[in-house]
Amino acid sequence: MSHDSPPTESLTDHTVSLGTADPAASLPERGPLRDRLADAAVVGLGEATHGTREFFELKGQFIRHMVAELDCRLVALEANFPETLAVNEYIVHGEGDPEAALDGIYFWTWNVEAVRDLIEWLRAFNAERPPDDRVRFHGVDVQYTTGAVDRLRDFLREADPALLDRVDPDLATVDGRGVPAHQDEDASDAAAAATELVPRLRDRIRENREAYVRATSERDAAFAERFVTVIDRATDYRVAVREWDAAGAPEDDLPSRALYIRDKAMAENAAWLLERTPTERIALWAHDSHLNRVGRRRRTEIAGPSAGTRLAERYGEEYLAVGFSFGGGEFQAIAPTEDADDERTLRRVSVPRSETGAFDDALGATGHAVAFLDVRGALADGERELADWLGHPCRTFETGVTYDPSTPEDALTEYRYAEAFDAVYYVDSTTRARPLSSDSNE
Repeated sequence: MSHDSPPTESLTDHTVSLGTADPAASLPERGPLRDRLADAAVVGLGEATHGTREFFELKGQFIRHMVAELDCRLVALEANFPETLAVNEYIVHGEGDPEAALDGIYFWTWNVEAVRDLIEWLRAFNAERPPDDRVRFHGVDVQYTTGAVDRLRDFLREADPALLDRVDPDLATVDGRGVPAHQDEDASDAAAAATELVPRLRDRIRENREAYVRATSERDAAFAERFVTVIDRATDYRVAVREWDAAGAPEDDLPSRALYIRDKAMAENAAWLLERTPTERIALWAHDSHLNRVGRRRRTEIAGPSAGTRLAERYGEEYLAVGFSFGGGEFQAIAPTEDADDERTLRRVSVPRSETGAFDDALGATGHAVAFLDVRGALADGERELADWLGHPCRTFETGVTYDPSTPEDALTEYRYAEAFDAVYYVDSTTRARPLSSDSNE
């Protein structure tokens, strides 16, 4: 058997047809999908692109089941922790506007109907439940400092206004003002200020914890300390990205350092949230490259441990890594416009089946429109040919926020699926995620 030619019959035997990506649909009553969830504490729900409607809807279906049937009370997203607090306020207390909250987290990827609909479902689920039994919704990312700076100012204004007066200039210096890291010309100045500011704030909050709790609350004090950590991690990340962007050399170790900082922080934040939330499970929504078990790779030898690598080390078999694959279709991404190669915009792009990878082709050969591959179960069953195929590098289509349709080969990534994922969702034909804003091109 060629490693490029999977044992289709065995692969089909371990692939369950789901019929639909509709988030309101129930999971199959019996089978590997429910079985894998039963023992999982951390469920990493990936995506092969950041702009595929069906991926988002399937994750909504998955999360609804975890919340309603398995008492999961924590959903986390690849977005900045402080900025997602507005979304959490709406989900937990019904305060604010969900679309405005989504618009405030900087990520066009989540500013779509499918995410908004999940937020509305979580709010409806929480509405009649006691406060301690409501689902919480938080971000785990550390790409920005602005939200943490704003939230710290609010906290210190109430808990320690004298300290705020002393540290406010440094807070202003570390504030990235919502600018993406590669555009932050002041990242070095921010890093210098953070070197003194972070330990100063962290020590002060710990030393005055009881007084701060009395002035605010236990939650506010804990979050304030976490905001300091976000500033620390985000500043390091932003400096690494700026240096990477300035160097322009993919063989340099700067890209790996940036990925290392960010993914380490994402795993730390997920574990921290799970420890302080009254639940035994967390549903973690991010890209496949963040959540696989084996590490991050981008087109070249640039590599680093993924958040999933660290979560797998920490939680073992209680970490469930769910990847995503598709046969072809549409999604949205930042891509060159059709009339000017040097101009990029958020728009609809498409990938024909001939440009996806061998792994995607293999799942397409099972004949299902929407399906779930139980990788862990296939390996446990001991079918040698299938295990061998899953254990060898296999290409799949995977891209992040940017994509150039003129070079689809750049979006092909290799995984040893036996090591990288415990399960994979497959969608045969995809469509673009539907933006809430009308600003993006069709």
